[in-house]
Amino acid sequence: MSTDNVPWIEKYRPKNIKDIMYHDDILKTLTKLINNKKFPHTIFFGPPGTGKTSTIIACAREIYGNGYKNMVLELNGSDDRGIKVIREQIKEFSEYNTLFCKGVKLVILDEADSMTYDAQFALRRVIENYTPNTRFCLVCNYISKIIGALQSRCITFRFSNVDKESCIKKLKDVAKKENIDYDTNGMNTIVNICKGDLRKCINLMQSVSMATKRINQKNVYKCSGEPSVTVFEKLIEYLKHKNFLEIYESSCLCPICRSENWEVEKINFNDIISFIKLRQAFESFFIFFDFYFYYKKYISSYWNRIYD
Repeated sequence: MSTDNVPWIEKYRPKNIKDIMYHDDILKTLTKLINNKKFPHTIFFGPPGTGKTSTIIACAREIYGNGYKNMVLELNGSDDRGIKVIREQIKEFSEYNTLFCKGVKLVILDEADSMTYDAQFALRRVIENYTPNTRFCLVCNYISKIIGALQSRCITFRFSNVDKESCIKKLKDVAKKENIDYDTNGMNTIVNICKGDLRKCINLMQSVSMATKRINQKNVYKCSGEPSVTVFEKLIEYLKHKNFLEIYESSCLCPICRSENWEVEKINFNDIISFIKLRQAFESFFIFFDFYFYYKKYISSYWNRIYD
C-alpha cells in the first residue's frame, strides 16, 4: 500500500514503544506493567500533540501483536459521546471473547473528556463489571472533565509538552526520510510556534514543504500565518510612541483594507498574517506587565472592531 498520500502524522506515528520520544519515565512504567502482564485501567491526560494516543496504541501493539484488531476497540469520545455507545458497543465488546484470541481485551477511549456525565457514570459500572476480561484506557486533554469515580479506578499518567530538542530531532528525522531541504532557523521557528505540540510541528512542516521548496524561517511564518518577530517588534515600537486608539483611528489593521496613510504600512504585509494570532501574541506579551488589566479592558475592545 502506497504511503505517498498519507499525512505525515500517521505515516510516522510510532509503531512500538521504543519509537516514542520523550516521556521516558512513563514509558519505563508502562513497559514494566506490560512485561509483568499487569496492565491496569489507565488515564492518559495532557496537552494535545504530546503522544498520548500514540503511546497507548504502541502499548496495545506490544501486548497483542497480530491480534490487535480483534482485541482492541478504539472509540473517539467526541463522536461517540453518549450513553448509548457505553451500553451497546463497549458493553458488547467487553462481554464476549473472540474465537481467535484469548485474554484480556483493551478499550481505548480517545477524547474521553468530551463524553457526557451520564456516559461517564455508565462507564464506571462497565469498568467494575468487566475488569476480569477488559482493560480501559481513557485519553483526554483535561482530567478535570473526567468524573472522580473514573479517576479513582485508573492509574493516571500526565503527558507534558514535548521539549524543543525532541521536537527538532523528530522533525529532522522526518525531513531526512522525505528528502526535504531545510535550515536550522526554519526548524527552530516551527518548534517555537507549536510550543511542544509535536503533531502540530509535523503538520506545519508538511504544509511548508508542500507550499515552498525550502523550510526556512521566512517560509514557515508565511505558511503558518504567525506574525514574525520583526513584524511584532515593529508594532510594539509604534505603540511606544502612539497609543492604540490613535493608531487604530488613523488606519485599519487589516492588510486588505488598510488606509494608505497608516504609518505601520512600512511593515512588510506581503505575507498573510493571522490577526487572531497577532492578538494572541500581543496578549502573551502584555500579560507580564502591570497594565495588563488596562490592556484587557480598553485595548481589547479595539481588536474586536477589526473583525466587525
